[in-house]
Amino acid sequence: MEYIFEVGGFGLRWYSTLVALGLGLGAWLATTEAKRRNEDTNHVFNLLLIALPTSLIGARAYHVIDQWNEIYSRDVLRVIQIN
Repeated sequence: MEYIFEVGGFGLRWYSTLVALGLGLGAWLATTEAKRRNEDTNHVFNLLLIALPTSLIGARAYHVIDQWNEIYSRDVLRVIQIN
């Protein structure tokens, strides 16, 4: 895997950095649009509290289903390993 940098046992990967930047940009754009429409901007952050964990769970579930025969059918405990 490609790292931006690695210190000790911690390595920051490009993929996770780009996902975090996309999340931040999306939250900023949604907040800007809520202000433009005179809506409560707290709704954006309340939605993020729901959307972030459910999207991570959904993405993991899709990956496990997609790779079931190749990886997870032989070692079911790998389903919960998210490293």
